[in-house]
Amino acid sequence: METILRPNTTKGLVERLQEGRSINLIGKKGTGRTRLLQDIKMLAEKQDITAVIIDFKRYRYNYDALVAKKLPEVIRMHIDKKKPIFLLFNNFDYVFDDPKQRIPKHFFDNINAWKVYPKVAVLCVTQKSHKKHQIYYTDEKGEIKHQASWLDLLIMELPALQMQEIRKELHRCLQQVTAWTNEEQQEYLVEQLHGVTPQMTFIKQLVISFQMNPTWNAKQRWFKVREMYAKHIHKEKPSVCTWKGFIQGLKEISEIIKNVKK
Repeated sequence: METILRPNTTKGLVERLQEGRSINLIGKKGTGRTRLLQDIKMLAEKQDITAVIIDFKRYRYNYDALVAKKLPEVIRMHIDKKKPIFLLFNNFDYVFDDPKQRIPKHFFDNINAWKVYPKVAVLCVTQKSHKKHQIYYTDEKGEIKHQASWLDLLIMELPALQMQEIRKELHRCLQQVTAWTNEEQQEYLVEQLHGVTPQMTFIKQLVISFQMNPTWNAKQRWFKVREMYAKHIHKEKPSVCTWKGFIQGLKEISEIIKNVKK
């Protein structure tokens, strides 16, 4: 648990998933959503539970390989062998509100149906509740239709980082950095991070600032961090789905299939 960013949140989510609950976790970008899924995966695998992280941004217009082939095979094998599996869907927003999507309706129906199997649990990470989205899908005749989300998911909010969690993360990232270990106003920086959003984005910028200039005092450093965020991070660029990421995702799922077959 030493490297886990949100120990209590992570442990609580793993327990709910073990109970067979399917969850819609709501959190903004830059709040540590991806890190949370990685922590859930790590904690689950220590308990001999398969955890698959699927980033739907990778499959934005390439769902067929995932939805029609790989994912059903992974789930079927775990059900047949009665082995527990967590399906951790990151950036699940990408399946919503897009008339260009061609995902079959049965994929969404299956997310609800998997609840019947106590060994299968789903966690979908989005920026707002799935209930506020429209789902575009193809029906049995291949026609494009849409309606409000009918997914049966427990809605939970990703909590802000607490000061002790921020402090621990900074020590983890900067424990070898002399400028940090000698910083007399560490608590000033922790307090500033506690009051901003998105917290993880600012934490990363703070860590980078120590590489940029180890001589700044705490107030100078925080001013520079805010300046960097305003100039570079806040101006988000459109995300790009790369074939490299897409292929890597399929390889990861294929590896899980091999391991289950053993």
